[in-house]
Amino acid sequence: MSWRDTLKQAKFRDAKFEVDVETMGSFGRRLAVHEYPRRKSEIEDMGPRTPEHNLDAYVIGPNYHIARDALIKALNKEGPGTLTLPRLGVVKAHVKDARKIERSDKGGYCKFVLSFIESEAAESTITVNTQAALAVAANKSIADSINDFTENFAILEMAEDLVAELQDDLADIIGAIDNVVGSITGPISALIRAPANFAAQLLGGLGKIKNTLTEPVRAIGIYKGLFDSGKKNAATDTDGKQVDVSTVPQLTQQRKDQAQAQEQLRQLITRLAIALSCLVVAEDDPNASALGAVDDIVRVRDDLLDAIDNQLRSTSNVINDPATNSTLLGDPAFNTDVTNAPISGVVYASFQDLSGAINKDLIDRAASAPGLVDHTPLITLPAIVIAYQQHGDVAKEKDIVRLNKIKRAGFVPGGEPIKLLVNA
Repeated sequence: MSWRDTLKQAKFRDAKFEVDVETMGSFGRRLAVHEYPRRKSEIEDMGPRTPEHNLDAYVIGPNYHIARDALIKALNKEGPGTLTLPRLGVVKAHVKDARKIERSDKGGYCKFVLSFIESEAAESTITVNTQAALAVAANKSIADSINDFTENFAILEMAEDLVAELQDDLADIIGAIDNVVGSITGPISALIRAPANFAAQLLGGLGKIKNTLTEPVRAIGIYKGLFDSGKKNAATDTDGKQVDVSTVPQLTQQRKDQAQAQEQLRQLITRLAIALSCLVVAEDDPNASALGAVDDIVRVRDDLLDAIDNQLRSTSNVINDPATNSTLLGDPAFNTDVTNAPISGVVYASFQDLSGAINKDLIDRAASAPGLVDHTPLITLPAIVIAYQQHGDVAKEKDIVRLNKIKRAGFVPGGEPIKLLVNA
Protein backbone atom coordinates (compact mmCIF):
# COMPACT_ATOMS: atom_id res chain seq x y z
CA MET A 1 0.00 0.00 0.00
CA SER A 2 1.47 3.36 -1.06
CA TRP A 3 1.15 6.56 0.94
CA ARG A 4 -1.53 7.78 -1.47
CA ASP A 5 -3.74 4.86 -0.46
CA THR A 6 -3.70 6.07 3.15
CA LEU A 7 -5.08 9.54 2.36
CA LYS A 8 -8.50 10.29 3.83
CA GLN A 9 -11.38 12.47 2.64
CA ALA A 10 -11.07 15.84 4.37
CA LYS A 11 -14.09 16.92 6.39
CA PHE A 12 -15.11 18.77 9.55
CA ARG A 13 -18.01 17.21 11.39
CA ASP A 14 -19.77 15.78 8.30
CA ALA A 15 -19.02 18.66 5.88
CA LYS A 16 -16.62 17.47 3.19
CA PHE A 17 -13.99 19.61 1.44
CA GLU A 18 -10.68 19.34 -0.38
CA VAL A 19 -7.32 20.43 1.02
CA ASP A 20 -4.76 22.43 -0.93
CA VAL A 21 -2.28 23.18 1.88
CA GLU A 22 -2.15 21.37 5.24
CA THR A 23 0.26 22.61 7.94
CA MET A 24 0.67 22.05 11.66
CA GLY A 25 1.03 25.59 12.93
CA SER A 26 2.47 24.91 16.35
CA PHE A 27 3.48 21.93 18.43
CA GLY A 28 6.28 20.90 20.77
CA ARG A 29 6.54 22.02 24.42
CA ARG A 30 5.26 25.05 26.29
CA LEU A 31 8.23 26.65 28.00
CA ALA A 32 8.29 29.45 30.54
CA VAL A 33 11.67 31.26 30.73
CA HIS A 34 12.42 32.87 34.10
CA GLU A 35 15.29 35.37 33.98
CA TYR A 36 17.02 36.69 37.09
CA PRO A 37 19.81 39.28 37.59
CA ARG A 38 23.35 37.89 37.96
CA ARG A 39 22.33 34.25 37.63
CA LYS A 40 21.39 31.76 34.95
CA SER A 41 17.88 31.76 33.56
CA GLU A 42 15.56 28.93 34.51
CA ILE A 43 13.34 27.20 32.00
CA GLU A 44 10.10 25.66 33.25
CA ASP A 45 8.45 22.96 31.14
CA MET A 46 4.70 23.62 31.19
CA GLY A 47 3.76 20.50 29.21
CA PRO A 48 2.98 19.85 25.56
CA ARG A 49 1.81 22.69 23.36
CA THR A 50 -1.75 22.35 22.09
CA PRO A 51 -1.43 21.39 18.40
CA GLU A 52 -2.79 23.87 15.87
CA HIS A 53 -3.67 23.01 12.27
CA ASN A 54 -3.82 25.56 9.45
CA LEU A 55 -5.50 24.67 6.17
CA ASP A 56 -6.14 26.08 2.74
CA ALA A 57 -9.34 24.23 1.88
CA TYR A 58 -11.80 24.49 -1.00
CA VAL A 59 -15.05 23.13 -2.40
CA ILE A 60 -15.53 22.85 -6.12
CA GLY A 61 -18.05 21.66 -8.71
CA PRO A 62 -21.37 22.64 -10.30
CA ASN A 63 -23.10 22.28 -6.92
CA TYR A 64 -20.26 23.71 -4.86
CA HIS A 65 -22.65 26.10 -3.08
CA ILE A 66 -24.32 23.22 -1.22
CA ALA A 67 -20.97 21.96 0.10
CA ARG A 68 -19.94 25.56 0.87
CA ASP A 69 -23.06 26.21 2.96
CA ALA A 70 -22.67 22.88 4.77
CA LEU A 71 -19.06 23.67 5.70
CA ILE A 72 -19.96 27.17 6.92
CA LYS A 73 -22.68 25.69 9.09
CA ALA A 74 -20.29 23.07 10.51
CA LEU A 75 -17.65 25.71 11.26
CA ASN A 76 -20.16 27.91 13.10
CA LYS A 77 -21.40 25.20 15.46
CA GLU A 78 -20.45 25.51 19.12
CA GLY A 79 -17.90 23.20 20.68
CA PRO A 80 -15.29 20.84 19.26
CA GLY A 81 -15.97 18.69 16.22
CA THR A 82 -14.34 15.78 14.45
CA LEU A 83 -11.71 17.01 11.99
CA THR A 84 -10.49 14.57 9.34
CA LEU A 85 -7.47 15.53 7.26
CA PRO A 86 -5.85 13.53 4.44
CA ARG A 87 -2.45 13.16 6.11
CA LEU A 88 -3.08 13.94 9.77
CA GLY A 89 -6.00 11.56 10.27
CA VAL A 90 -8.86 12.16 12.72
CA VAL A 91 -8.77 14.51 15.73
CA LYS A 92 -11.19 16.47 17.87
CA ALA A 93 -10.69 20.17 17.27
CA HIS A 94 -12.09 23.64 17.91
CA VAL A 95 -12.40 26.20 15.11
CA LYS A 96 -10.02 29.06 15.91
CA ASP A 97 -10.46 31.09 12.75
CA ALA A 98 -12.18 30.72 9.39
CA ARG A 99 -12.22 32.90 6.29
CA LYS A 100 -14.10 32.37 3.03
CA ILE A 101 -12.85 33.59 -0.35
CA GLU A 102 -14.96 33.57 -3.52
CA ARG A 103 -13.99 35.23 -6.79
CA SER A 104 -16.21 36.17 -9.70
CA ASP A 105 -13.64 34.85 -12.20
CA LYS A 106 -13.69 31.40 -10.60
CA GLY A 107 -17.24 30.14 -10.77
CA GLY A 108 -18.07 26.87 -9.00
CA TYR A 109 -15.16 27.32 -6.57
CA CYS A 110 -14.87 28.60 -3.01
CA LYS A 111 -11.70 28.72 -0.91
CA PHE A 112 -11.48 28.59 2.90
CA VAL A 113 -8.53 29.57 5.08
CA LEU A 114 -9.02 27.61 8.30
CA SER A 115 -7.30 27.31 11.63
CA PHE A 116 -8.11 24.57 14.17
CA ILE A 117 -6.87 23.88 17.69
CA GLU A 118 -6.98 20.30 18.91
CA SER A 119 -9.29 19.65 21.84
CA GLU A 120 -7.31 18.37 24.83
CA ALA A 121 -10.52 17.10 26.41
CA ALA A 122 -11.28 14.80 23.49
CA GLU A 123 -9.70 11.72 25.11
CA SER A 124 -11.82 12.04 28.25
CA THR A 125 -15.10 12.72 26.46
CA ILE A 126 -17.85 10.36 27.64
CA THR A 127 -20.52 9.46 25.10
CA VAL A 128 -24.01 9.21 26.55
CA ASN A 129 -26.69 7.25 24.70
CA THR A 130 -29.40 9.89 24.92
CA GLN A 131 -31.89 7.77 22.98
CA ALA A 132 -31.60 4.90 25.45
CA ALA A 133 -32.03 7.35 28.34
CA LEU A 134 -35.09 8.81 26.62
CA ALA A 135 -36.63 5.34 26.16
CA VAL A 136 -36.16 4.60 29.87
CA ALA A 137 -37.77 7.91 30.88
CA ALA A 138 -40.71 7.42 28.47
CA ASN A 139 -41.42 3.89 29.66
CA LYS A 140 -41.30 5.03 33.29
CA SER A 141 -43.76 7.84 32.54
CA ILE A 142 -46.10 5.29 30.97
CA ALA A 143 -45.85 2.92 33.92
CA ASP A 144 -46.33 5.68 36.52
CA SER A 145 -49.31 7.15 34.64
CA ILE A 146 -51.02 3.75 34.41
CA ASN A 147 -50.35 2.96 38.08
CA ASP A 148 -51.74 6.35 39.14
CA PHE A 149 -54.85 5.80 37.02
CA THR A 150 -55.40 2.24 38.27
CA GLU A 151 -55.15 3.30 41.90
CA ASN A 152 -57.60 6.19 41.63
CA PHE A 153 -60.11 5.30 38.90
CA ALA A 154 -63.24 3.82 40.52
CA ILE A 155 -66.54 3.48 38.65
CA LEU A 156 -67.48 -0.06 39.63
CA GLU A 157 -70.66 1.11 41.37
CA MET A 158 -71.52 3.82 38.83
CA ALA A 159 -74.89 3.63 37.05
CA GLU A 160 -74.91 2.11 33.57
CA ASP A 161 -76.10 5.30 31.86
CA LEU A 162 -73.28 7.36 33.40
CA VAL A 163 -70.71 4.75 32.39
CA ALA A 164 -72.16 4.77 28.88
CA GLU A 165 -71.57 8.54 28.75
CA LEU A 166 -67.95 8.00 29.74
CA GLN A 167 -67.63 5.42 26.97
CA ASP A 168 -69.11 7.89 24.47
CA ASP A 169 -66.63 10.53 25.60
CA LEU A 170 -63.80 8.03 25.17
CA ALA A 171 -64.99 7.22 21.65
CA ASP A 172 -65.07 10.93 20.76
CA ILE A 173 -61.41 11.28 21.79
CA ILE A 174 -59.81 8.18 20.29
CA GLY A 175 -62.39 7.10 17.70
CA ALA A 176 -60.58 8.82 14.84
CA ILE A 177 -57.55 6.59 15.43
CA ASP A 178 -59.61 3.61 14.26
CA ASN A 179 -59.13 4.87 10.71
CA VAL A 180 -55.37 4.67 11.10
CA VAL A 181 -54.68 1.42 12.97
CA GLY A 182 -57.97 -0.46 12.84
CA SER A 183 -60.76 -0.81 15.37
CA ILE A 184 -59.42 -0.21 18.88
CA THR A 185 -62.17 1.88 20.53
CA GLY A 186 -64.67 -0.93 21.08
CA PRO A 187 -62.35 -3.40 22.86
CA ILE A 188 -60.88 -0.62 25.01
CA SER A 189 -64.27 0.82 25.96
CA ALA A 190 -65.61 -2.60 26.98
CA LEU A 191 -63.02 -2.83 29.80
CA ILE A 192 -63.76 0.57 31.35
CA ARG A 193 -64.95 -0.90 34.68
CA ALA A 194 -61.66 -2.79 35.14
CA PRO A 195 -59.02 -0.02 35.42
CA ALA A 196 -55.89 -2.18 35.10
CA ASN A 197 -57.17 -4.11 32.07
CA PHE A 198 -58.57 -0.93 30.55
CA ALA A 199 -55.27 0.95 30.89
CA ALA A 200 -53.30 -1.97 29.41
CA GLN A 201 -55.70 -2.22 26.47
CA LEU A 202 -55.56 1.56 25.93
CA LEU A 203 -51.76 1.48 25.91
CA GLY A 204 -51.79 -1.37 23.40
CA GLY A 205 -54.25 0.46 21.17
CA LEU A 206 -52.37 3.76 21.20
CA GLY A 207 -49.09 1.89 20.79
CA LYS A 208 -50.30 0.58 17.44
CA ILE A 209 -49.78 4.06 16.02
CA LYS A 210 -46.08 3.91 16.84
CA ASN A 211 -45.72 0.33 15.68
CA THR A 212 -47.77 0.64 12.48
CA LEU A 213 -46.64 3.93 10.97
CA THR A 214 -43.15 3.95 9.49
CA GLU A 215 -42.88 7.76 9.42
CA PRO A 216 -42.03 9.09 12.90
CA VAL A 217 -43.26 12.61 12.15
CA ARG A 218 -46.66 11.29 11.09
CA ALA A 219 -46.97 9.11 14.20
CA ILE A 220 -46.08 12.05 16.46
CA GLY A 221 -48.61 14.20 14.59
CA ILE A 222 -51.41 11.74 15.41
CA TYR A 223 -50.36 11.55 19.06
CA LYS A 224 -50.23 15.35 19.16
CA GLY A 225 -53.96 15.39 18.43
CA LEU A 226 -54.45 13.74 21.84
CA PHE A 227 -52.23 16.11 23.82
CA ASP A 228 -55.17 18.35 24.81
CA SER A 229 -57.48 15.52 25.90
CA GLY A 230 -57.04 16.33 29.57
CA LYS A 231 -58.07 19.97 29.17
CA LYS A 232 -61.67 19.26 28.24
CA ASN A 233 -63.09 18.50 31.67
CA ALA A 234 -66.77 19.10 32.15
CA ALA A 235 -69.47 17.82 34.42
CA THR A 236 -72.45 16.65 32.39
CA ASP A 237 -76.11 16.33 33.11
CA THR A 238 -78.20 13.34 32.13
CA ASP A 239 -78.43 14.63 28.54
CA GLY A 240 -74.67 14.89 28.22
CA LYS A 241 -74.71 18.71 28.32
CA GLN A 242 -72.16 20.74 30.23
CA VAL A 243 -73.39 21.73 33.65
CA ASP A 244 -73.09 25.25 35.06
CA VAL A 245 -70.97 24.64 38.13
CA SER A 246 -72.93 27.26 40.05
CA THR A 247 -75.45 24.44 40.53
CA VAL A 248 -72.89 22.19 42.21
CA PRO A 249 -74.85 21.51 45.42
CA GLN A 250 -77.77 20.17 43.38
CA LEU A 251 -75.74 17.50 41.60
CA THR A 252 -75.79 13.89 42.70
CA GLN A 253 -72.71 12.22 44.10
CA GLN A 254 -72.55 9.84 41.14
CA ARG A 255 -72.60 12.78 38.72
CA LYS A 256 -69.67 14.29 40.60
CA ASP A 257 -67.86 10.95 40.50
CA GLN A 258 -68.50 10.81 36.78
CA ALA A 259 -66.87 14.20 36.28
CA GLN A 260 -63.87 13.00 38.27
CA ALA A 261 -63.64 9.80 36.21
CA GLN A 262 -63.95 11.78 32.98
CA GLU A 263 -60.89 13.85 33.80
CA GLN A 264 -58.91 10.79 34.86
CA LEU A 265 -59.65 9.14 31.51
CA ARG A 266 -58.64 12.20 29.55
CA GLN A 267 -55.47 12.73 31.55
CA LEU A 268 -54.42 9.11 31.04
CA ILE A 269 -54.90 9.41 27.27
CA THR A 270 -52.90 12.65 27.19
CA ARG A 271 -50.03 11.27 29.27
CA LEU A 272 -49.80 8.06 27.26
CA ALA A 273 -49.83 10.02 23.98
CA ILE A 274 -46.98 12.26 25.18
CA ALA A 275 -44.86 9.38 26.44
CA LEU A 276 -45.46 7.29 23.31
CA SER A 277 -44.42 10.27 21.16
CA CYS A 278 -41.16 10.36 23.08
CA LEU A 279 -40.75 6.63 22.46
CA VAL A 280 -41.16 7.27 18.73
CA VAL A 281 -38.21 9.66 18.97
CA ALA A 282 -36.19 7.23 21.09
CA GLU A 283 -36.69 4.39 18.60
CA ASP A 284 -35.98 6.48 15.49
CA ASP A 285 -32.78 5.82 13.56
CA PRO A 286 -30.75 9.06 13.96
CA ASN A 287 -28.78 8.28 10.81
CA ALA A 288 -31.85 8.09 8.56
CA SER A 289 -32.92 11.75 8.92
CA ALA A 290 -36.48 10.50 9.56
CA LEU A 291 -37.25 13.43 11.87
CA GLY A 292 -36.09 15.84 9.17
CA ALA A 293 -33.73 18.78 9.22
CA VAL A 294 -32.71 20.94 12.17
CA ASP A 295 -35.87 23.06 12.02
CA ASP A 296 -38.09 19.95 12.02
CA ILE A 297 -36.29 18.43 15.01
CA VAL A 298 -36.52 21.68 16.99
CA ARG A 299 -40.25 21.86 16.19
CA VAL A 300 -40.80 18.30 17.47
CA ARG A 301 -38.82 19.09 20.61
CA ASP A 302 -40.79 22.28 21.31
CA ASP A 303 -44.15 20.54 20.81
CA LEU A 304 -43.23 17.74 23.21
CA LEU A 305 -41.73 20.07 25.81
CA ASP A 306 -44.85 22.27 25.69
CA ALA A 307 -47.08 19.22 26.18
CA ILE A 308 -44.99 17.94 29.09
CA ASP A 309 -44.87 21.42 30.62
CA ASN A 310 -48.68 21.57 30.50
CA GLN A 311 -48.75 18.33 32.48
CA LEU A 312 -46.29 19.64 35.05
CA ARG A 313 -48.29 22.84 35.47
CA SER A 314 -51.71 21.20 35.28
CA THR A 315 -53.96 21.23 38.30
CA SER A 316 -57.43 19.84 38.67
CA ASN A 317 -60.00 22.53 39.30
CA VAL A 318 -61.68 20.91 42.28
CA ILE A 319 -64.79 22.56 43.66
CA ASN A 320 -65.58 21.60 47.22
CA ASP A 321 -69.15 20.84 48.17
CA PRO A 322 -69.30 21.46 51.95
CA ALA A 323 -72.67 19.74 52.22
CA THR A 324 -71.37 16.36 51.08
CA ASN A 325 -67.62 16.84 51.56
CA SER A 326 -67.22 15.79 47.92
CA THR A 327 -65.70 17.38 44.84
CA LEU A 328 -66.66 18.29 41.30
CA LEU A 329 -64.35 19.26 38.47
CA GLY A 330 -65.34 22.49 36.85
CA ASP A 331 -64.51 26.13 36.24
CA PRO A 332 -63.44 27.99 39.38
CA ALA A 333 -64.78 31.21 37.88
CA PHE A 334 -68.24 30.10 39.02
CA ASN A 335 -67.28 29.32 42.59
CA THR A 336 -64.70 30.83 44.92
CA ASP A 337 -64.41 27.72 47.10
CA VAL A 338 -61.76 26.12 44.90
CA THR A 339 -58.60 24.18 45.65
CA ASN A 340 -55.90 23.20 43.18
CA ALA A 341 -55.02 19.51 43.32
CA PRO A 342 -51.73 18.89 41.51
CA ILE A 343 -50.87 15.68 39.71
CA SER A 344 -49.35 13.00 41.91
CA GLY A 345 -45.74 13.44 42.96
CA VAL A 346 -44.69 10.23 41.23
CA VAL A 347 -46.22 11.22 37.89
CA TYR A 348 -44.83 14.73 38.23
CA ALA A 349 -41.30 13.41 38.82
CA SER A 350 -41.43 10.98 35.90
CA PHE A 351 -42.62 13.64 33.46
CA GLN A 352 -40.01 16.06 34.76
CA ASP A 353 -37.35 13.44 33.96
CA LEU A 354 -38.98 12.87 30.57
CA SER A 355 -38.74 16.59 29.81
CA GLY A 356 -35.01 16.59 30.47
CA ALA A 357 -34.47 13.41 28.46
CA ILE A 358 -36.33 14.56 25.33
CA ASN A 359 -34.62 17.95 25.47
CA LYS A 360 -31.16 16.40 25.76
CA ASP A 361 -31.71 13.84 23.01
CA LEU A 362 -33.16 16.24 20.46
CA ILE A 363 -30.58 18.95 21.17
CA ASP A 364 -27.86 16.39 20.44
CA ARG A 365 -29.79 15.16 17.39
CA ALA A 366 -30.22 18.70 16.04
CA ALA A 367 -26.49 19.39 16.43
CA SER A 368 -25.68 16.70 13.88
CA ALA A 369 -28.82 16.98 11.74
CA PRO A 370 -28.76 18.28 8.19
CA GLY A 371 -29.79 21.84 7.49
CA LEU A 372 -31.89 23.12 4.62
CA VAL A 373 -30.95 24.99 1.47
CA ASP A 374 -33.10 26.42 -1.32
CA HIS A 375 -32.76 24.99 -4.80
CA THR A 376 -34.69 25.91 -7.95
CA PRO A 377 -34.67 23.32 -10.76
CA LEU A 378 -34.35 24.97 -14.16
CA ILE A 379 -36.74 22.47 -15.75
CA THR A 380 -39.30 19.96 -14.53
CA LEU A 381 -37.49 16.82 -13.37
CA PRO A 382 -38.21 13.64 -11.41
CA ALA A 383 -37.26 13.87 -7.74
CA ILE A 384 -34.87 10.95 -8.18
CA VAL A 385 -32.92 12.90 -10.81
CA ILE A 386 -32.66 15.94 -8.54
CA ALA A 387 -31.51 13.65 -5.71
CA TYR A 388 -28.71 12.30 -7.88
CA GLN A 389 -27.71 15.72 -9.25
CA GLN A 390 -27.65 17.50 -5.91
CA HIS A 391 -26.67 14.72 -3.48
CA GLY A 392 -25.13 12.07 -5.68
CA ASP A 393 -27.51 9.61 -4.02
CA VAL A 394 -30.84 8.52 -5.50
CA ALA A 395 -31.99 7.39 -2.03
CA LYS A 396 -32.43 11.08 -1.12
CA GLU A 397 -35.49 11.15 -3.40
CA LYS A 398 -37.67 10.31 -0.38
CA ASP A 399 -36.31 13.31 1.56
CA ILE A 400 -37.04 15.65 -1.35
CA VAL A 401 -40.59 14.36 -1.69
CA ARG A 402 -41.23 14.51 2.07
CA LEU A 403 -39.74 17.94 2.69
CA ASN A 404 -41.60 19.59 -0.18
CA LYS A 405 -44.84 17.58 0.07
CA ILE A 406 -44.54 16.63 -3.59
CA LYS A 407 -47.57 14.68 -4.78
CA ARG A 408 -46.01 13.28 -7.95
CA ALA A 409 -42.38 12.33 -7.47
CA GLY A 410 -41.87 12.06 -11.23
CA PHE A 411 -42.67 15.73 -11.82
CA VAL A 412 -40.95 18.37 -9.70
CA PRO A 413 -41.89 21.68 -11.37
CA GLY A 414 -39.05 23.69 -12.88
CA GLY A 415 -38.66 27.31 -11.88
CA GLU A 416 -40.15 26.77 -8.43
CA PRO A 417 -37.87 26.72 -5.35
CA ILE A 418 -37.70 23.55 -3.26
CA LYS A 419 -35.91 22.64 -0.05
CA LEU A 420 -32.95 20.27 -0.01
CA LEU A 421 -31.19 18.74 2.95
CA VAL A 422 -27.64 19.95 3.37
CA ASN A 423 -25.09 17.43 4.59
CA ALA A 424 -27.69 14.64 4.72
